[in-house]
This record gives sequence, structure tokens and C-alpha cells, in this order.
Amino acid sequence: MKYKWKYKKNFSADILDQLLLSRGIKEEEKEKFLSPNWDRDIYDPFLFRQMPQAINAVFKAIENDKNIVIHGDYDADGISGASLLYTTLKEIIEKSRSKAKVEVFLPDREEDGYGVAEHTVDRFITERQDLLITVDCGIANADSLDKAAAAGIDVIICDHHQLGERLPKNAIIIHPLAPKETYPNKYLCGTGVAFKLATALIAKSRERGLDFVDGWEKWLTDFVAIATVTDVMPLTGENRVLEKFGLITLNKTRRPGLRQIIALSGTELGSIDTQTIGFRIGPRLNAAGRIGKAITAFKTLTAKNQEEAERFASELEILNRERQ
Repeated sequence: MKYKWKYKKNFSADILDQLLLSRGIKEEEKEKFLSPNWDRDIYDPFLFRQMPQAINAVFKAIENDKNIVIHGDYDADGISGASLLYTTLKEIIEKSRSKAKVEVFLPDREEDGYGVAEHTVDRFITERQDLLITVDCGIANADSLDKAAAAGIDVIICDHHQLGERLPKNAIIIHPLAPKETYPNKYLCGTGVAFKLATALIAKSRERGLDFVDGWEKWLTDFVAIATVTDVMPLTGENRVLEKFGLITLNKTRRPGLRQIIALSGTELGSIDTQTIGFRIGPRLNAAGRIGKAITAFKTLTAKNQEEAERFASELEILNRERQ
């Protein structure tokens, strides 16, 4: 005899409580876990102690038509975070009618290694960069970033990794685990930290009269959703809200590159979940940094049109197959 199993629509409170307890969810956290809410659960980015200094440094660079470089990591978190900040800064620069320039540098795994290398800083000095923003790296690179600061480059660190033996002396640090840091969520990924900087920048842009529609920043959560899963961060608290809204955004993304990655992975918009990110989207982004050039993944995520999207996403597809 064949049985047709059916799931109960309503579980008892005791079973639900036991499941939550098994996942380490306390009674006072149950509502936030089961019903993530943006207005209730997303923290003010200015709870980061040095966020005001970071905002001032960015707007100083934009108002004075300076050169800005974003240094990401070569994994999916660093690539997504660099893409998120690049997208935000380009929008602010355009709306400000500034002549400031922003570019992205992603290290080569073999040639540059992890983090901000001293020879990379030498390159930034030669290029006359004025503001360096690190994403998903930098906190353990005190010597390199001190050299950048000594050369007159303003430095902002957006990171979440373990702190180094000493911190950069003259850098603005946005890091949930920095000494005396009071930001409540200690489990943001690098892109999550970059998102907090972006939301603070957008808030200040609105105060300055720049035309950012309500909710513009939520369209950045697709980047956060990808990075939170690929960096295996806990899906609780603020992270759970970011993941929920990120998945909503990802399933109706307007980004040509992301749409092409999704299509080539054999997935359809509307059916993307955390497993899709972990086993289809994430590996394609990571393949670029592992056996190719991470900048290819960045160019895919920030592709301006379908032609660019197809070209770069196809490169990722080839790299992903080689990686397997």
C-alpha cells in the first residue's frame, strides 16, 4: 500500500517552541524570528560609533570632485559589497552633479593575496586616490592602511573579520566587533556592513536635498542576501530581515547581470531561495575569485545592459564549470 503523506497546516505551540529552542531561538526572540519586520528590526546605521565621520569623509570627496576607490575581497561577500557601494556612490555622484570618480579594485588571489596589500596601496598613491573604502577586508591590514593614510588618502574600513593585532591608526572603522563598538548586530557580513554605510549615505543625501525615492535602499538588499548566505552568517535578528527582503528583491531584480546569472544557473525569477544562492548563484561569483579574476563577477553584477550581462555572465559560467 502506498501512503500519501500530508503536512499539517497548523502545528501545536509545543512543537513550534521545541523547534525554535532546538535552533537556539529564545522566547523573547520568537516574534522577530517568525515575523521579520523592517521597521521594527532594522537598526539605525548611525548606531555605528564612527558612521558620522565616514559620511563626512565620503561627502567631502564627492563635493570636491575627488577620486574614490573601493577595495573589496575576492569572494562573493567582498564582490557583492563592492558592487553595492559602487552602485550607491555612482548614484549619489550623479545626483550631486559631481565630477568625483569611483572605481573598484578586487585583488588577485595569487598575486595580491587576501586583504589590502602594501603594493596595492602604492598603486593607489600613484593613481592619486583620495578616499579608500575597504569592503570585507582591511581590519587586519594596519601597516598597509597606515601607509595610505600617511600619503594623504582618507581610509574607511567596512569589515567584519577578526581584528588584527593592532588597528589602523588613522582609519574610520565601521566594524561590528571594533573596540567599544555599540552597534547591536555583531553578525553582519562584509556586504551587510557596506549596506549600513550605504543607508547612512542615502539618508544624508535626502537631508541634502538629493532625490532618492523612499525605499531606494531596499533595492540593494539583493546584494546583502547573496553575501549573508555565501558567508554563512546566522539568519537571525537583523540578518533575517535583510535576508527576507533581499530574497524578495532578488526574485524581481532589475540587474541585467544577476538576471543572466540566474538564467544560466537554470533557475527562474520567483523561485529563488537561500539554497539557490548557496548552490547556484554564490558558486558562480566565487569561481571568478578562485580561478579567474574577481572583477569579472563585479562587472557581471554591475552590468549596464543585456550585452554586458551576457558577456560577463558567460565568463562566470565557464569559470564555474572549470572549478567543478
